[in-house]
Amino acid sequence: MQASELLRRIQSHTAPVIVDVRFRSEFDRGHVPGAINTPFFAPETSKLPKDKSTELVIYCGHGQRAWIAKVLLGRHGYSRMELLDGHMKYWKQAGLPLEELEAPVPVESVGAVSRHETGAKDRT
Repeated sequence: MQASELLRRIQSHTAPVIVDVRFRSEFDRGHVPGAINTPFFAPETSKLPKDKSTELVIYCGHGQRAWIAKVLLGRHGYSRMELLDGHMKYWKQAGLPLEELEAPVPVESVGAVSRHETGAKDRT
């Protein structure tokens, strides 16, 4: 599917299910609006519609991972799949809209509380 056609369908609320098969870190930095993220090497069909005749548009960064995911999803019974022409590389080059997830909280700061907040004294 051409990027311009997908964008038109997103804007008219008639978009197919959009499947981003890049790594989660890539997805978090920006993805096609409304896309579902699942790994290309083991698509999580629980995230996809149960109706296997639902139209899917699959993309990755450049095309290789999406092609693999399309083959694997076909083995799971999905029958209406297209690849996004140009994938994310073209989508970004064309300046088309992206959704981004909020920046993840660094692991080292999860649960961290300063001494000031706990009233603990500095032991130096």
